[in-house]
Amino acid sequence: MVHQALKTYVKDGEIISLRDYQKHSISLLAQSVRQKNRSPLLVISTGSGKTRTAAAICQRAIEKSNRVLFITPRRGLTFQASQDFDDLGIENGIIMSGVEHDNRHMVEVASMDTIISRLSRNCLTGALLGVEAADILIIDEAHLSVSDKRKQFLLDALDGKYGDGKIVIGLTASPCVNGGGGLGAVYDDLLVPITMQELINKGYLTKPRYFAAEKPDLSQVKIAAGDYKKNELSDAFMGEAIMGDVLKNWIRIAENTITVVFTPTRATAAELVDRFNYAGYVAEYVDANTPDNERKKMFDRLGSGKTKIICNVGIIGLGIDIPTIETVVMATATKSVAKWMQAVGRAMRVSDNKEYATVIDHGGMCIDPKIGGVETITAWTLEEKSKIQDRNLQEKKDRKEPMEIVCVKCKTVFKARRDCPACGHEMKTKRQKLKVYQADLKEVKAKKMLNLDKPGKQRLWNECLYKASHLGMKVGAAAHMYRKQTKVWPAGLEKVPKGKSQWNMTASGFLDSCR
Repeated sequence: MVHQALKTYVKDGEIISLRDYQKHSISLLAQSVRQKNRSPLLVISTGSGKTRTAAAICQRAIEKSNRVLFITPRRGLTFQASQDFDDLGIENGIIMSGVEHDNRHMVEVASMDTIISRLSRNCLTGALLGVEAADILIIDEAHLSVSDKRKQFLLDALDGKYGDGKIVIGLTASPCVNGGGGLGAVYDDLLVPITMQELINKGYLTKPRYFAAEKPDLSQVKIAAGDYKKNELSDAFMGEAIMGDVLKNWIRIAENTITVVFTPTRATAAELVDRFNYAGYVAEYVDANTPDNERKKMFDRLGSGKTKIICNVGIIGLGIDIPTIETVVMATATKSVAKWMQAVGRAMRVSDNKEYATVIDHGGMCIDPKIGGVETITAWTLEEKSKIQDRNLQEKKDRKEPMEIVCVKCKTVFKARRDCPACGHEMKTKRQKLKVYQADLKEVKAKKMLNLDKPGKQRLWNECLYKASHLGMKVGAAAHMYRKQTKVWPAGLEKVPKGKSQWNMTASGFLDSCR
């Protein structure tokens, strides 16, 4: 039975060193297979040793004379996985164009696209031989394995098209598609041996610290396949203010730290590289067209600190293991929880003298109630129509979790307190309590109105008009003088007084108080 291949992880008489949660992961897989599940999905956080766990699974299979085909989503990740297995003592072959195939290896590594492309030609190639010979298929980055062609290949493998009795094991840190649905189209058992927050608490991952920068208006950006359309999203981040803000905030928050910048398009990435370099910081640009050897040299320079910043679109979101990365800048936005988790995870690997992973979030994902900090996302399911974003929001409501707060001074994101943990600034609530001052209240009496008959009112009005005229004022000023004495306006009185003014005859007059 294939599940017997999951009983031991001995390598040349020595045990591959595993952490407790990695051993627990293998135990959960073995238990799942014993329960007749044929496609379990193992959730292992970025930076927690997924390759080492996979190597232990491979070694158990080898000890029971079972063959393994380890499938990655990209060509570059295939070579990287093969090298990692070599380093762990797992001999392996590669199924890839330009690489001579040797079917004698018990473990083989291939990219999903190579497998599908060669199988579609229905010929006896290394890919077909590798699939037919394998007892266990391990699918790396399994959240990328349920697109139409990839899903169909895996379902065919489970249905016996390439040999009976195969087990498919999915590995991922984010078990959902871009739109948020689960991966139940292929996988039949969800296994979560340990959460990201638990890994942080145990010191296996670095705690992220979030900064929410200005969020662009994305209301007009169209959605495709569960995420923003890249070209339209680029327009929102190409403005002078937004682009300048990326550099300014990085200098203020994380200057001279080893940084990965995620952007929506190549043009945006290239523009940012120019801005960083112009400001005197060593920055480089990588995309899918960068040759593998150049890419490796670039990552080596980043890891050593010779290069401070690498700007990319999505190349560094998967399989890049550079523990010295300290900062992630999201100069883009995404609705995809998987992309968000993969990006932030680049800075969460433990490294000497790294207290926390800095995340400068220009897209506002960390303060989005449906997404939030990556370590808080736990509401996983295999259900395809149930979105992680909706479940995440509902969990927060059920727990009555406080909303994220962005410090107005330093942009640090925090919650469950009023003072910023970074700069100490005390945030004011929207409704402040009314301050109360101790004092004895006294009666305030209204001034008495003048009790005048109509002729007396006219005489008073005359005095106001003459005084206003003498002082070079208009009739409106006279009306205000009158109202000050009587508390009413001079309605119904003649505007052109007759006779002499008593105010002119007397130097003081009784209206001096009206000056």
